[in-house]
Amino acid sequence: MNRAKGVVDVQCVFHGDVIPDEFEEKSEFSAQMPYSIHIKRFEVEDVVPMHYAETIELLFCENLSGEVAINAGHYELGGRQLFVIPPYTVHSTRVEPCSGVMLVIKISIPEIERYFNAEEYLNVCGCTVETLAPCCKAVDEAGLLLRYLIERDGSLRDCLLLLFDLFRLISADGGAALHDGAHTKTSTEWMKKLLVWTNRNCTRAVTLEQAAAAVGYSKYYLCSRFKAMTGITYYEYLTSVRMSRACLLLQKGEQVQEAAIAVGFADVSHFIQMFKRAYGVTPYRYAERYKERT
Repeated sequence: MNRAKGVVDVQCVFHGDVIPDEFEEKSEFSAQMPYSIHIKRFEVEDVVPMHYAETIELLFCENLSGEVAINAGHYELGGRQLFVIPPYTVHSTRVEPCSGVMLVIKISIPEIERYFNAEEYLNVCGCTVETLAPCCKAVDEAGLLLRYLIERDGSLRDCLLLLFDLFRLISADGGAALHDGAHTKTSTEWMKKLLVWTNRNCTRAVTLEQAAAAVGYSKYYLCSRFKAMTGITYYEYLTSVRMSRACLLLQKGEQVQEAAIAVGFADVSHFIQMFKRAYGVTPYRYAERYKERT
């Protein structure tokens, strides 16, 4: 951060992004950096398992193939789209290799409210942070605003005006998110508890009975509720967490065998098979491609 003549110059735009390695995605924000934009491209399949964050998260997607899941809603990727994810909302993404791009915008409510009352503004528009519609219709206008945000990176004065306009766009549908399948922070507490437990225990053998006991359910009820809310089985989620952790380790230079053991696979060949099924390449090739990009 550089300070000159009273102007704060902070980089808020980043190229590339890492897979969250915890159930709750954490980012560092400040008065000078109340938001961030990550620009992601996809040379290999990118699977981010279910997680949540304390920020409002916007996903601007252009020419992608795959799926975004927000609570019980599942949305197919294609063309230009803008997804809105309220704070503490469970979500995940799966993007196939393609030439498209995703902008991941994260906005800290406490930091942005140093400058304007975002929650009060949303109330005036007939919604709250928790009830923002998951799909914003004003995609083209949002894309233009985001382009300006990237161009003006470092000028907090200019970017605050653009962020206010962004809030205007995502609140245009009022309380449209209050539909069947919408979930509040309270109604998904069991899911968040399960995500915490899974991330803490994913490196050892995990049974359905153990996972169910962690949230006070029977294994049959857990399987039913989990599949209804996410569209996948609990074991599929557990595998995605392990694979994502393996990606992080491979990005950091760990050997394939070391990464396999670290994420709970005693059989390395089985790990390689599962990794290739998830990402379309072997873990060794994944690590090589990551080195080539960096």
